[in-house]
Amino acid sequence: MKCTLATAFNALFASGGPGINGSYRDIQVIRNSKVVATIDVYQYLQSGNKKNDVPLRDGDIIRINPYSLRIELKGEVKKPGLYDVLTNESFAQVLTYAGGFTDNAYTSKINVYKNTSTERKVTTINEQQFQTVIPDRGDVYIIGKILNRFSNRVSIEGAVYRPGDYELKERMTVSQLIKEADGLREDAFSNRATIHRLRKDLSPQIVSFDVDKLINGLIEDIVLNKEDRVEIYSKFDLKEGYIVKIDGEVSSPGSYLFEEGMNVQDLVLLSGGLKESSSLKRVEISRRVKDTATQLTEDTKTAIIFQQEIRADLKDSSGFNQFQLEPFDEVVIRIAPGYFVQKNVVIEGEIFFAGKYTLQAKNDRISDLIKRAGGLTSSAYLNGAVLVRTRNFSRTEETNYEQGLKNLVKQSLQAGTAPNLVQAEVLDITQKTSDFVGINLERILDNPKSELDLFLNDGDTLRIPKQLQTVRVSGEVLYPTLVRYDPDISFKSYVLGAGGFGDRSSRKKSYVVYPNGSVKGTKYFLFFKNYPALSPGAEIYVPIKRERERLRTGEVITLGATLVSMLAILFSALK
Repeated sequence: MKCTLATAFNALFASGGPGINGSYRDIQVIRNSKVVATIDVYQYLQSGNKKNDVPLRDGDIIRINPYSLRIELKGEVKKPGLYDVLTNESFAQVLTYAGGFTDNAYTSKINVYKNTSTERKVTTINEQQFQTVIPDRGDVYIIGKILNRFSNRVSIEGAVYRPGDYELKERMTVSQLIKEADGLREDAFSNRATIHRLRKDLSPQIVSFDVDKLINGLIEDIVLNKEDRVEIYSKFDLKEGYIVKIDGEVSSPGSYLFEEGMNVQDLVLLSGGLKESSSLKRVEISRRVKDTATQLTEDTKTAIIFQQEIRADLKDSSGFNQFQLEPFDEVVIRIAPGYFVQKNVVIEGEIFFAGKYTLQAKNDRISDLIKRAGGLTSSAYLNGAVLVRTRNFSRTEETNYEQGLKNLVKQSLQAGTAPNLVQAEVLDITQKTSDFVGINLERILDNPKSELDLFLNDGDTLRIPKQLQTVRVSGEVLYPTLVRYDPDISFKSYVLGAGGFGDRSSRKKSYVVYPNGSVKGTKYFLFFKNYPALSPGAEIYVPIKRERERLRTGEVITLGATLVSMLAILFSALK
């Protein structure tokens, strides 16, 4: 039976092709015990010739013979890999199967690794031998790259119109290269330029020359070598970048490039204009002192200060437009003395009109805020009132607190401490972004405007709770909880109500935080402890006892030896 759709190539494709040791050049179709076709896959892949792709019949056998000779091409060929080679095929023919050389291939010489009966050896073939060399079994051909350098390149950089690489012509000179680059720019520094050159041993060398004299023929022109790099400097490269600074009440304070003829109004415009809060009467300009001949004394000036006025419309005021800025001047626009941004405080809890209030004056006090909020409700607990004040952190303090949190987590992981045991300490660190100011609201309201009646700051929060009836016990106790307040029971009784002290508790460092934010610690003398008194809403905190680092055996021995030596010296001195 004949099927025109089933061909030898179709069958090879369906079966996955020859195996690792199978030949791509010697594939036979056997029909009735006779070879009716021999297929060379390379011919098909190279030219698309399918003349041996015979239609298959029922009972046909496709036999893939083992390869007889295989070599490997590595490196700069388009299709590196293993290749089957027929008898008498040359290296040039195999190279066509690999698609030829890449653009960067070094074709003059190719190294060949060969197998002998006992070991391997290396031979080299040149370009003229490609057609005649017949590969041997197991040959590996290594095609390298051309060298990454130029045989005739020179370059020019800097203050020329067309910097870049140029062809090195015979006996080419520096002046000719400058002409090739369309000459010097107007900003070229003509007193000195350099040639960066490589000696024969590839060590670097610098050759300096006067550009003006060389171009005008006053000195001998310099003949260039390959890979010479000529650098023409710009005048602007040889001096410090000129800037001016502006700070204070402008939209975009910062540094700006200095330009000749610049005045304060120009700099204000560059910085986005004045803010509403700016003071126009006292603009300060500081200028560097450049008198290097002056001897340094305690009275030596470190800056020259100018004070000027400026108009809100930035028009030139009388005489002010004549004041020109110089490089590195610093301008400060200060905030107007009578300008204030609203400062807000919050009052919460048992008050008739709780919420946010804006301070009316710098000397607004706690009593003023309570009066504006309509006074206290009948259920207000005055002894529990607390003032929360936002703390302004420096960058160093922020870093220290972040590091404190990281260290605490690290210690808890190393010690295998349960998360709830360190929760209070983490809270203690994170709450340091605010300060709880202890106040006595009852005495404040009895005697307003007194020293106890604190001035309010922006961001303050006054919290007035209702009557409290519990005491919180937390920290290193067995079961942190709330305990009903009873004036007749002791500190220890409250701790027992939370299950008692934990195994790692530091009893003598226990303390009480009162509702108004004040704190009292445990006092102790010898073996006696005097715990703080409790009030409704207070919190007992029992800290964790810090584990002492145990001395290693070597440290104990060293310490013991030191003590013995000291005792011996003391004993001999007493004798």
